[in-house]
Amino acid sequence: ERLEKAAPRFAPGWFEHGKLLARTSNMGALDLLRRRKAADRVQKALDLDQDNPFYLLELARLRLKTPALRLDAERLFNRALRAAEERKDPAVLAEVNWELGQLHERRWASVAHRHIITGTAATLDLNAATNEWRYIPEFLASQTAPVPGAGETQRIRAEESYRRAVAADPSHEAAAASLLVLLYDTERFEEAVRFGRLAVTRQPVSARVHFGLGIALHRLDRLDEASKVLDSAFALLSETERREMTSLSALLT
Repeated sequence: ERLEKAAPRFAPGWFEHGKLLARTSNMGALDLLRRRKAADRVQKALDLDQDNPFYLLELARLRLKTPALRLDAERLFNRALRAAEERKDPAVLAEVNWELGQLHERRWASVAHRHIITGTAATLDLNAATNEWRYIPEFLASQTAPVPGAGETQRIRAEESYRRAVAADPSHEAAAASLLVLLYDTERFEEAVRFGRLAVTRQPVSARVHFGLGIALHRLDRLDEASKVLDSAFALLSETERREMTSLSALLT
């Protein structure tokens, strides 16, 4: 705040203050004023340095935290992407493409597993549903069918964005891990293994990438290979992460 008063034309000062406010806020209603203050700071920086991709990226992330403004986030991400392409900055280009991939993947995930009722809900036996826990899963399995291709356009756009992110910056861990997860979720395990092996050579100390490769190998029943990769992944975790992952407390609650 002192820097903003002392140097009101210094864009990085406004941006760093806005980013600090943004990163210490959440999506709750109680943080609405903090998010608004953060957006005002980042917008001020953007007014002083128009089309700065870092500023646009942070503003778009802020939009994602406010449900009513999420549609505007994609516009800002795309604007940040164009700015990053003009600057030819691989780091920000990868980051923006990864964020766009996350945006499209969330939309895909929200509809990918939707089903339609093929029978009639009137056949639901409320007494059986109340007294037998297996009844509802069995009812849904026999009376519904998946919606073919639901959200497929969003899935394709997510994958394209992740691949562009990795192409721009092969060391971008989040983009590589996200692409591995997407390949796994769409049951393209062989492709996940091929990409995972490449990603591991680029990011040899990334636990997330090792885990992605390991679970893909496991699904292909290549258990010896999977065990070695997963052991490496565990070794790369911090002590706190390893304790949280191996503890049963989360399951017991």
